Amino acid sequence: MKKVVYSIRNTRGNQDKKLSGFGYVSEGNLLVPCISKNNKPYIRTFDGVDKACHPVKDRPGEYSGYITMYYEQVPVYREKDGSCDMVDLEVEYKVWFKYVTEEKK
Repeated sequence: MKKVVYSIRNTRGNQDKKLSGFGYVSEGNLLVPCISKNNKPYIRTFDGVDKACHPVKDRPGEYSGYITMYYEQVPVYREKDGSCDMVDLEVEYKVWFKYVTEEKK
């Protein structure tokens, strides 16, 4: 596992919402610590960053790219009548990360 600084943005919708902070790259996946609405910690995984992200020119240790995540059976609620539909979603994220080198004291 290698420690990274990361930034993740949804390519559609509100560009002000982004995930950023410290995470880990392990077995080609980006592992991001998050906290749910109920204040419970969990790990969010972005698969395949090793294949989707490429080195940034003239910036050693930095990688950038796009990742598409597929979500199945997501509940979508209608405001007017309160009904719920289950849909499959495809979301594209722009991912940037940089490996952190830890100094030994």
